[in-house]
Amino acid sequence: MTKKINDEQKTSPSVIKHPIAQAVSGRLAILITIITALVSFSSYAHSIASTESQVREQLLKYTGERGLRESELFLEANAYLIRFQEEYIERYIRMGDEDPIEWFEEHMEKHPDDGTYRSRPELYYGVDRELGRRDFSFSVIVGAETNITPETRRELAIGYDMVKQYGPVWRKPFINLYFGSPEKTFVDYWPGTPAGLLIDAEVEWREEEWFAITTIPQNPQREQRWSGVLYDERDGNWMVSSVTPLDIDGRQVGMVGTDLLLDDLVERTVNETLVGTYNILLQTDGRIIAHPDKIEEIIANAGFLFAQDTDDEHISRVYEQALTATSFPVIIDNKKDNEFLAVALIEGPDWYFITVYPKLLMQDDALQTAGFTLLSGFASLIAMAFVIWLVLKRNLAYPLEHLTQTVRDFEKGNGRLFDRIAPFVKKADELSTRPDETGLLANSFVKLGERLKTTYSELEGSKNDLERSNENLLLAYDATIEGWAQALELRDMETEGHSRRVVEITMALAKRQGFKGQELVNIQRGALLHDIGKMGIPDVILQKPGKLSSEEWEIMKLHPVYAFEWLSSIEYLRPALDIPYCHHEKWDGSGYPRGIKENAIPFAARIFAVADVYDALLSDRPYRKAWSEEKALDYIRAESGKYFDPEVVDAFFKLISRE
Repeated sequence: MTKKINDEQKTSPSVIKHPIAQAVSGRLAILITIITALVSFSSYAHSIASTESQVREQLLKYTGERGLRESELFLEANAYLIRFQEEYIERYIRMGDEDPIEWFEEHMEKHPDDGTYRSRPELYYGVDRELGRRDFSFSVIVGAETNITPETRRELAIGYDMVKQYGPVWRKPFINLYFGSPEKTFVDYWPGTPAGLLIDAEVEWREEEWFAITTIPQNPQREQRWSGVLYDERDGNWMVSSVTPLDIDGRQVGMVGTDLLLDDLVERTVNETLVGTYNILLQTDGRIIAHPDKIEEIIANAGFLFAQDTDDEHISRVYEQALTATSFPVIIDNKKDNEFLAVALIEGPDWYFITVYPKLLMQDDALQTAGFTLLSGFASLIAMAFVIWLVLKRNLAYPLEHLTQTVRDFEKGNGRLFDRIAPFVKKADELSTRPDETGLLANSFVKLGERLKTTYSELEGSKNDLERSNENLLLAYDATIEGWAQALELRDMETEGHSRRVVEITMALAKRQGFKGQELVNIQRGALLHDIGKMGIPDVILQKPGKLSSEEWEIMKLHPVYAFEWLSSIEYLRPALDIPYCHHEKWDGSGYPRGIKENAIPFAARIFAVADVYDALLSDRPYRKAWSEEKALDYIRAESGKYFDPEVVDAFFKLISRE
């Protein structure tokens, strides 16, 4: 007993690795850290939700206002052209069959070099008056191939008079006003650009977009239309045309149009943005009108750069998302690119005004809020942990340290255990009067010390008797096992000494494979009792000199099961069950009773199998003569990897060669 206690003292810790005050403070710190982190996460999630709501509201307001603002000029142009359309039709009907030939001769002159009729230069460049020169800025052209009929002159004369009347008035918001007809006549008011005088006779301007979209084939609804964006390289201007067809009795007699400069709109789109965002203008057909990163590409493509045709997957996705909008303004969650798209419609040309808002902006705001919560939480954590540590150290750590030192002094004391009990009781008694759990614990130590005195004396007297009883009992058990093994040899008609020899070989192999101590004792007992299950096999089968029938063999294969059922009920022999139960299992799984294989077979049983078969082959049996050692060894070698564990076979041959 004394030796056992001394051994325990050697392995017990001499230093407290985790003081209670530190441990409790640390755990509380971890708990508070987790709580702080959860609160910060909740704060982040709440901030994200709140910020997202505010962002959506801000974006809707911003894009809605921008959409209304940018629509004003386009809607105004539409209204002007509708007015022009209505009055033109009214004048055309009122003129009837009149042929304005005198007007034509007065205003037009033929150009022999290209066959066209063009307006007299003074209609554009003006004439000198008493009060100074007056500019008019009107120009007209009639194509060389045009069949000039009274109808043609009527259409042209009315168009000229109306452009002359409204052009200067509408000049303030728009750069020009023009009239054209399918017969290839054209009138325009455009200060600074005498288009009617400069157009090459070979140019087929009726096929250009601004005219073509008014024709019946391309505009069967006979609606106002807006052309695509054009970039005038000569003046460096962006412009777009608003055009309206002029029909009489289902026949197109002309069209009226005006061009709007888009430079201010493009500049506002690119430069007037919300912080961290950028704006895009797209036509409904995908044509990119304005994009902060694609101005040069748009110019290079003469205004015909389409979102769906570029290599930029992002702008393609933005366009696809905008097409899904059914009402405006609207917020679209572009999850693929982690951004919001605020889409408004510029009425008139029906362009998409899109504000791209990266979600990282609101995530940054939310992170700042959550970061403040986290930092303030950690500051509180540090202060709280320090206060808790002070309280625990004063009220818990110090008394427990005293008790710990009491126990340590008891463990490290010199002399017999009995002689160290009295100092232990005295030191513990110093804290036994405390009115808390520490006092209760110290009082328990005092009582424990008193009981140790009594118990120690009693244990010293009974120690020797108990050890002798255990030794005698173990000897009796082992003698019984050996008796069982000898009885089994007689009943099974095995060669005398088989059990002893196979146990010797098994023990030698087990030691070679690293088994020690009680493991070797269990292997020895299992080897002696390997065939204990044959006690349940009838003699007529067990002692049959010839080959067993299939029915008899099935009964014989039950003896490992009997061994398991009998020995598992004996606690003392339960650790020795591996060999009796599994020594007929084979490495390849063809054994019995369970058909397990390889490492599923207990190692002790794999070792025993080699020893058992080897000794059996060298012994005479009723059904065969003993084999030579060379033949037996050849068999063992041949069955490696089938019947036997290859590792055990290698160890067996090394053992045999050494001996």
